[in-house]
Amino acid sequence: LYAAHAVGMLDVITAALRPRRDLSLRSPAPAADVVARFNAFQQLVLAVAARLTGCRLRALSPDLRIASKLRRFASHTHAKVIELLADIRPCGALYAGAGRPVDRPDEAIICGQEARHHRCHRTSRAVRGGGSGLWGTLASLLSYNDVWEGEFEPPALDATPRA
Repeated sequence: LYAAHAVGMLDVITAALRPRRDLSLRSPAPAADVVARFNAFQQLVLAVAARLTGCRLRALSPDLRIASKLRRFASHTHAKVIELLADIRPCGALYAGAGRPVDRPDEAIICGQEARHHRCHRTSRAVRGGGSGLWGTLASLLSYNDVWEGEFEPPALDATPRA
């Protein structure tokens, strides 16, 4: 029940966490906007979960507030939220294929797929070109999302809630 509610809540606040459009162009790190957006999203979700946990614990009768049980409940809730966030974190693998980005050619392309859907890498932006013969000609005319083999590569994220 809490996980379903949390996912719905995550969808609602995602729009407020979009970074500035020019972050990708100014950032030295590849796809820093994706990492920054997810990191901000993760911090917000952890802060909301901590607040909701505190509210639930405060509603308990003072007779039922046993420190060890409260710590166990809070740590269990925090672990579940971290587990939920781990499923939706983006893959940070860099694209090294033959295709060229359709837009923002100076910026590196990452995979960006969520961990729960990751089977192989897939470019987060459209590319053109890469190949010879008939398929190479078609690939140079049409944009596509390239796919390549590899395991999920998590980006460097901060998992501790900020005050």
